[in-house]
Amino acid sequence: MKTRKVVLTIIIIVMAYGALSTGISAYFTDDESGKSSVETGVWPGINVGGAILTGNGWTNLHNIWLLPGGEDVITGIIISWSDNKGEKVNEVIIGGNTFWAGIGESGEILSGNYILNKKQDNMYRFDSDMHGKEFTIQLVLENGMKVEKKFVPKWRDEKPSGWNSQTTDIDN
Repeated sequence: MKTRKVVLTIIIIVMAYGALSTGISAYFTDDESGKSSVETGVWPGINVGGAILTGNGWTNLHNIWLLPGGEDVITGIIISWSDNKGEKVNEVIIGGNTFWAGIGESGEILSGNYILNKKQDNMYRFDSDMHGKEFTIQLVLENGMKVEKKFVPKWRDEKPSGWNSQTTDIDN
């Protein structure tokens, strides 16, 4: 009878240990399928902290930094602005290269192809004075993800601290 109790106790301990270790193992090794690498990785971003309008008539919007989340492919950029009076965007430049050129409306998707694998300066050229407007920039990525930022850039004597007309790199 005593041996029976010992065997029963050992069986209960082994079963409890098995159930507990299976639960703990499942908790720590749970792997949800269906998650994309974007959801589990680092997201790209837009830094507009140093955004400024310059140029003859405040037509150049620059010091907008695109921050990669890995190796992101930008297939489109949507730039829109408040108080639209028929102004047009004429060029989008990323890292010194023309991403898009033409005559674009506020809110229109400007298609191109750019691999964003390092921090890059992003610049927009307009056909009119753009000071005092609120902007929204939306990056459209090849994987369908969109990244958006709203801001009002500095202009004239409102240059952000650290801004230097000789450089466009403002550390974030």
